Amino acid sequence: MQLDPFGFCNAKCWFCPVRYIPQPEEGSGNMPLDLMEKIFADLDSEKRKPNGVVSPNFNFFTTAHYNEVLLYKHVKEMFDLARKYKFTTYVLSNGISLHKHNVDLIAEYPDVVKHVGLNIPAFEKELWAKRSGFSADQFDRLCSNLEYASQKLSYLKDELQIHVNGLSQDLFTNNYVKKGPEFDSHNYDLANEHTTQVNLAKKLFPVFKVMNPYIFDRAGYINNVLSNQDFSKQLMTGKKVVGCKNFGNRVTDWLHVNSAGKVFLCCNDYNFEYSFGDLNHQTISEIWDSDKHVEVVDKAFGEICTGCLSAVLESSSPPIGEMRFSR
Repeated sequence: MQLDPFGFCNAKCWFCPVRYIPQPEEGSGNMPLDLMEKIFADLDSEKRKPNGVVSPNFNFFTTAHYNEVLLYKHVKEMFDLARKYKFTTYVLSNGISLHKHNVDLIAEYPDVVKHVGLNIPAFEKELWAKRSGFSADQFDRLCSNLEYASQKLSYLKDELQIHVNGLSQDLFTNNYVKKGPEFDSHNYDLANEHTTQVNLAKKLFPVFKVMNPYIFDRAGYINNVLSNQDFSKQLMTGKKVVGCKNFGNRVTDWLHVNSAGKVFLCCNDYNFEYSFGDLNHQTISEIWDSDKHVEVVDKAFGEICTGCLSAVLESSSPPIGEMRFSR
C-alpha cells in the first residue's frame, strides 16, 4: 500500500512535479489518526479472511506521494499503529527533516522502519541548492543530518540509502527521452554531473548505499523539463495498455490512499485524477470490488498509462519500463 498521511513536500527538486505544479489541496492535510487506524484495521481484517481482497502476506506500506513524511505531525503515532498491526514501512525523505530527533525516533522502531531512502540530487552546496530548491545555507544542516543518521541507523546496512537522481547523455539516444523547453535553463551537465555527484555522495557518506536512479517524466507531468512521451507513443503504435509493472502491477497489486482517505490508481497520478473510493465512508472490499474501480482502470489504460514507462502492452514485448531499466 502507498499511504500518504501528509501530502506536502518542502523541497522543490528540479526533476519533480512539485517544483512546477501546485500540490493538490485534497491531499495537503494531515491524515487523522482515527482514519489511519480504520484503514489499518480494515487491511488486517481483510488479510485474515479466507477470500479477502488483501493478501494474507500483506505487511508493508510506503508513504511517498510527492511528500515529506517526516513533516507529518503524527509520525510517531503512525509508527505505533504500524507496530500494533505488525506492518512495516519505509521513510523516504529529502534529508532536511531527518534531524536528530527524527533519526532517534526511527531508531526506536527497527521492527517498523525497514528502509530509509534519501532523495538528494547533488553534494556541492550551490549545486544542491539549485537542484533541490532549498537555500544554500541549509546544506550544512543536511550534511549534519546525514552524519548523525549514518551513525545511529547503520544497523539498516544496505537499506540506508542515498538516491542521486540524474541524467546521462546516452538516455537521449533512440528517442528514449527528449529535452523540454525549460531543460536548458537548469544548466545540467549531461556528460559529468550525475557521475560526479554520485561519487561525491559515496566519498562523503560511505555508510550509506548510494543509488543512481535516472529521471523520467512522471507519465508526462514534467514535460516542460524532459519527456519520454514520444518514446511511449512509438511503442504504443497499434497496441493497447493491458497492465502495469511499477514495483508490481499498480492496478491489481497496490492500494493507494491520500491523506484525505481517497483511494486513487497510481503513484504517477499526481493530481488524484483517477480516484474511485473514499475510506472515510467505505471499506476496502467495497471500493476494490466496485464498478467505479473497473471504470477508472479502463479510463487510465486509455489515458495516463499510455504515456507511462511502466505500461504493459498487449503484445509479447516487455513492459516499457523493463526495456529501459533491465540494462
